[in-house]
Amino acid sequence: MTVVQLCKEISNPNIDYDELERLISLDVTLSYKLLTFVNASYLIRAEIKSFKQALVYLGEDRLRKFISLVAITSTQDDKPDTLYSLSIQRARFVSCCLMI
Repeated sequence: MTVVQLCKEISNPNIDYDELERLISLDVTLSYKLLTFVNASYLIRAEIKSFKQALVYLGEDRLRKFISLVAITSTQDDKPDTLYSLSIQRARFVSCCLMI
């Protein structure tokens, strides 16, 4: 149910970061994925430890993409976890190419 609420929240034109932080903190797996994704970036200098900091760091566009990716992968429970890892790697590659 958390993923549905997250999708609803990111569909708003103005993202409520406090509400997103609350929703992410309810799901241990999702919070782990968020911090892992953000801290894997080569652009950060210090490890990000709070959900709020991670959400703000991602920004609205990348946050929407991340939550959409999580929503898609959560509907496929019978798929191996390696598909999620591969999707994250591809998302990083695309975002790095767009930054250049």
